[in-house]
Amino acid sequence: MKRVTSLLAAVFLTLGTLQAQNIVIGERAPELKNITWLSDRQPVAAEFTLLVFFHSSNEGCMRALPNLEELSSKLGTKLRIVVVTPEDPEKIAPILSPYLAPRFGVALDPSKRTFSGFGVDFVPFSVLIDSKNRVAWMGNPMTVTSSFIRKITQ
Repeated sequence: MKRVTSLLAAVFLTLGTLQAQNIVIGERAPELKNITWLSDRQPVAAEFTLLVFFHSSNEGCMRALPNLEELSSKLGTKLRIVVVTPEDPEKIAPILSPYLAPRFGVALDPSKRTFSGFGVDFVPFSVLIDSKNRVAWMGNPMTVTSSFIRKITQ
């Protein structure tokens, strides 16, 4: 009986974790509405968009930046990266401006509407979206490599 109770508890905890976000792989992603772009630089469209939910106080987010920059340069027109942050532009600009590129942009979300729309409660968290605005993948941006993106987007 104890084993069954433990198993049921694990299932319920897993289900709660799986529903932590408001998104499901294969379904439409929430629209990015009323976005302000850092330095007014909206990234150029690409076949896929990697949204990265970010806060500079999080060590994992900061460690992900070089990886994201590398992905942006390696994948060219296949991938656009959008870092979404609720932080003040004056605070975040010195940290993220060096990464701005044609396909790398920073969406400012001070009201956290985008965070709420995706149900994001923790960072770093990322969502890969295809050109039809469907979720292709979600998870930690530190696990994303160019070969993984190529594989998942074939």
